[in-house]
Amino acid sequence: MISMLSNYYPEKAWAHVPDVLTVDGRIGLITLCSFGVLCNILDFDTYRFPGQRRDEKLSPKKREKLVAHDYNAMTPRDRLHCMRTRALALDLVCWLD
Repeated sequence: MISMLSNYYPEKAWAHVPDVLTVDGRIGLITLCSFGVLCNILDFDTYRFPGQRRDEKLSPKKREKLVAHDYNAMTPRDRLHCMRTRALALDLVCWLD
Protein backbone atom coordinates (compact mmCIF):
# COMPACT_ATOMS: atom_id res chain seq x y z
CA MET A 1 0.00 0.00 0.00
CA ILE A 2 2.84 2.38 0.81
CA SER A 3 4.30 1.85 -2.64
CA MET A 4 0.92 2.82 -4.14
CA LEU A 5 0.82 5.99 -2.05
CA SER A 6 4.37 6.95 -2.97
CA ASN A 7 3.21 7.47 -6.56
CA TYR A 8 0.76 10.16 -5.43
CA TYR A 9 2.71 12.03 -2.74
CA PRO A 10 6.05 13.77 -3.16
CA GLU A 11 9.09 12.61 -1.20
CA LYS A 12 8.99 15.67 1.08
CA ALA A 13 5.56 14.65 2.40
CA TRP A 14 6.91 11.29 3.56
CA ALA A 15 9.24 13.04 6.00
CA HIS A 16 6.18 13.80 8.14
CA VAL A 17 4.91 10.21 8.30
CA PRO A 18 6.09 8.51 11.51
CA ASP A 19 8.07 5.30 11.09
CA VAL A 20 6.19 2.92 13.38
CA LEU A 21 9.07 0.47 13.29
CA THR A 22 11.10 2.78 15.55
CA VAL A 23 10.40 3.80 19.14
CA ASP A 24 10.37 7.50 18.20
CA GLY A 25 7.89 6.81 15.42
CA ARG A 26 5.58 4.94 17.75
CA ILE A 27 5.78 7.71 20.34
CA GLY A 28 4.97 10.26 17.65
CA LEU A 29 1.96 8.28 16.46
CA ILE A 30 0.69 7.74 20.01
CA THR A 31 1.09 11.48 20.68
CA LEU A 32 -0.89 12.30 17.55
CA CYS A 33 -3.58 9.81 18.58
CA SER A 34 -3.74 11.43 22.03
CA PHE A 35 -4.65 14.75 20.42
CA GLY A 36 -7.29 12.94 18.37
CA VAL A 37 -8.83 11.35 21.47
CA LEU A 38 -8.78 14.66 23.34
CA CYS A 39 -9.92 16.91 20.47
CA ASN A 40 -13.30 17.57 22.07
CA ILE A 41 -11.65 18.51 25.36
CA LEU A 42 -9.18 20.80 23.62
CA ASP A 43 -11.90 22.71 21.72
CA PHE A 44 -12.89 25.87 23.62
CA ASP A 45 -16.46 25.70 22.23
CA THR A 46 -17.03 22.67 24.48
CA TYR A 47 -17.00 25.02 27.46
CA ARG A 48 -19.02 27.88 25.97
CA PHE A 49 -22.75 28.44 25.73
CA PRO A 50 -24.00 29.19 22.17
CA GLY A 51 -23.51 32.89 21.48
CA GLN A 52 -21.35 33.44 24.55
CA ARG A 53 -18.27 35.64 24.18
CA ARG A 54 -15.00 34.43 25.69
CA ASP A 55 -15.02 37.09 28.39
CA GLU A 56 -18.74 36.83 29.22
CA LYS A 57 -19.91 35.26 32.50
CA LEU A 58 -22.71 32.69 32.32
CA SER A 59 -25.98 33.18 34.14
CA PRO A 60 -26.92 30.40 36.58
CA LYS A 61 -29.71 29.23 34.25
CA LYS A 62 -27.36 28.92 31.26
CA ARG A 63 -24.72 27.19 33.39
CA GLU A 64 -27.34 24.66 34.51
CA LYS A 65 -28.22 23.88 30.86
CA LEU A 66 -24.54 23.59 29.98
CA VAL A 67 -23.88 21.09 32.77
CA ALA A 68 -27.14 19.14 32.80
CA HIS A 69 -27.67 18.74 29.06
CA ASP A 70 -24.15 19.21 27.66
CA TYR A 71 -25.54 22.20 25.77
CA ASN A 72 -22.53 23.97 24.28
CA ALA A 73 -21.36 26.05 21.33
CA MET A 74 -20.04 23.15 19.25
CA THR A 75 -21.98 22.56 16.07
CA PRO A 76 -23.36 19.06 15.47
CA ARG A 77 -20.96 18.74 12.54
CA ASP A 78 -17.96 19.59 14.76
CA ARG A 79 -19.10 17.04 17.33
CA LEU A 80 -19.34 14.36 14.63
CA HIS A 81 -15.83 15.26 13.44
CA CYS A 82 -14.54 14.87 17.00
CA MET A 83 -16.25 11.51 17.38
CA ARG A 84 -14.85 10.27 14.06
CA THR A 85 -11.36 11.53 14.90
CA ARG A 86 -11.51 9.84 18.31
CA ALA A 87 -12.61 6.55 16.73
CA LEU A 88 -9.80 6.65 14.15
CA ALA A 89 -7.22 7.50 16.82
CA LEU A 90 -8.33 4.62 19.02
CA ASP A 91 -8.26 2.26 16.02
CA LEU A 92 -4.66 3.31 15.32
CA VAL A 93 -3.63 2.72 18.93
CA CYS A 94 -5.23 -0.74 18.87
CA TRP A 95 -3.46 -1.45 15.58
CA LEU A 96 -0.11 -0.59 17.19
CA ASP A 97 -0.72 -3.10 19.96
